[in-house]
Order: sequence, then C-alpha cells, then structure tokens
Amino acid sequence: MPTTTENPPPLSTSAAENQYRYAAQLAQDAGHAAERGRELFQKYSYQAARKIEWDRTIAPQRATVLAFIILFPIIAVVEYLFSEELYRDVLPKFPWAMGLIFAVLAVVIAELLVYRFFEVKRQWKSNELKRSERWAHYPEPIINKQVKKITHRQLIIGLILFVIMVGILSYMSWDRVNRLRGAGVRTESFGPIDLLPVILYIFEVFTGMFIWYIILRLFLGITVRSLKKKFHKSVDQCSELTIDAVQAFNKAEENGYDVFKNPVMRAVQEAFGRNGGLAESSGIEYISKLQTGTFPVKVKLLEMASKQPVSGNVRVITNYKFGAAKGAHNGDLDLNIESFLSVNPQSGNRTTDSIRTIEVEYQGNGDTIKKKREVVIDLDHEGPHVVYV
Repeated sequence: MPTTTENPPPLSTSAAENQYRYAAQLAQDAGHAAERGRELFQKYSYQAARKIEWDRTIAPQRATVLAFIILFPIIAVVEYLFSEELYRDVLPKFPWAMGLIFAVLAVVIAELLVYRFFEVKRQWKSNELKRSERWAHYPEPIINKQVKKITHRQLIIGLILFVIMVGILSYMSWDRVNRLRGAGVRTESFGPIDLLPVILYIFEVFTGMFIWYIILRLFLGITVRSLKKKFHKSVDQCSELTIDAVQAFNKAEENGYDVFKNPVMRAVQEAFGRNGGLAESSGIEYISKLQTGTFPVKVKLLEMASKQPVSGNVRVITNYKFGAAKGAHNGDLDLNIESFLSVNPQSGNRTTDSIRTIEVEYQGNGDTIKKKREVVIDLDHEGPHVVYV
C-alpha cells in the first residue's frame, strides 16, 4: 500500500525512482503555485469588494464628483496664470513648482474639509473603518460616532491650514503691490483685482474635495487589475506544473516504479487530484485546497475460472494514488479508502476518484497465487462491486 510522505524518497540511481523524484518536485512546485494563487485570490477578492463598495457609495453623488474632477484642473491652471508673478517672486526660475505646491496643499485641505460637507464621504469613511481590523468588531453606532469625531478634528485642521494658505497668498499679493508702487511701476493701491488669486485659490480648494478620493480610486483599480493578473498567472503555472508532474509520474510507473511498494508524496496525490477531478475547472476552484474524506467500498472477489469466492490479502490503488489493504473473507472485501473530496460544496461527501488496480494474494491448489487486475470502481458507489481475478 502506498504511504503518504512529506519528503521525496532517498536518492536512487534507478531510472524509475529518479523519474519519480522529478515528478515529486514538479508536484511540490505546483502545490506552491496553488498556495500563492489562493493568497492572491484572497487579496484580490478583498480589494475588488472594496472597489465595488466605493463605487456604490459614491454613486448618488457621481455627477457632483465628475464636475469637481473636471473643474479642479481648469481652476488650478487659471489660478496659476493669475498667480504666476507672485510665485516667481519666491522662486524666480521655477514658479511652476510654487504653483504645484499650492495645488497639492489645496487637495490636502479639501480632503480635510470634505467630510463636513458631503455625506457620501462620511459613509465612505464609515465603510473603510468597518473593514479595518481595529474597528471591524465595533457596532455601527460606535463607528458612526468615530466618523463624526474624525470629521470634526479634520475640519479644525483643514480650516487652520485654509486660513494660513489664504493669508500667505493674500500677503504675497499685497507685498507685490507695495513693491511695484515703491518702484514707481504702479500707482494704484491694493484693490479687489489683487485678490483674484486668493479667490481662485478658494475655488481651487472647493473643487478639490474629491481629487484625493479619485487618486485613491485609480490606485485601487490598478491594484485590483494587478492582483487579478498575478492570480491568473499562478493558476496557469499550477496547471502546467500539475500536468507535467502527472506525466512524469506516469513515466516513472512505465519505468517500473511500483506504487504498491514505494511511497507516494501527498503533493503527487494532489497533482493527480487536480488533474483528474478539476481538469475542467478554472480559477480559484482549480487551485482550491484539497480536503480528504473516507469512502467505504464493498467488493466481491471471484476467481475467474471457477467463479468461486476468493479469500486472501488485497491491496488497491486509486487513480489519485491513494491505497488501502485488507483481507478478503469468502470473497467479501470491505474497504475504507481515503481520497480527495469534491471541491463543489453542494456535492457533499463525494469524490471523483476511483480504484484503478487491485492486487490479490491467495492460496489455490496449495500454491500462493498473486494476481493484479486493472478495474474502474468509483469510490462514490459503495457497491458491492464484483471483480474477477
């Protein structure tokens, strides 16, 4: 009977055992690819669910979000054109860098203020807290209270930063007017037209309230696509390695590797399980972690020539390289064979495995007779199954 082992057998010079070791290595690699695939699928499922939830939360305000996204870059460019000379006073060679800094700070301030003005952002924040490990076990009222606390705290910080930025821009404009007047370039005093950069910056902050969300949403979309691609790559790798492992093991058997006498790694059994029971499957089902169950099988052994019941020692091997051994009495053989359960949860305690070989050793006419028969006995059907040896 083959035994399940976690490590390959000792090194051997025989072609069969060397071929088996090669098959075992391929099967182990296939198992590692399946494990990576399961981890990637878990991450992908989590992020994909987040993406769907984000889109569903923002949906009621989609038109507003779209309008803000369109208006923000337009107003930012117009604000820069009106403020370019102010920025040039600070960075003569790189006024665009000052414009970029002010735009980034506008997005930061907007993100701090948006929770106070838009319910969808508060709901979005609540959903994100529910998904976090720290807050997942708290009831919704507690989470909502925390969102209100965050909203209040960020509002205060945002208003402070907003006043500082508006004050800086106002001072820069006022100082430029004074310097121009002092140089005799300008005669008018500081007026409403000089506040235009400030007014435009206020609008820039207001229209930037969903820019950070869009940046995060784009990054999330890229992450989901990347995880999906990596997941499918792992499934393909697992499939290729599984097929190669099965073919290598079959070649080892052709070269004389006897599964009745030699160990079979669990990784090899899993390769046969995937190749047999899941060959038509795809995605996560193909790389699902295989679980084992015990299947009772009744066999009636009869001698081919005499049609009489056979009593003796019996060993069987399944297609997935599981084995069992037991004595048959008066032709009756009751086996309990371990094999892989179907990955379909609706299938219950079922399997796609079947007995493929029976080896019987019994006494006949004073001699010990050993016979081996190739059979097909589904483990899902208890029987009794009649086998002639």
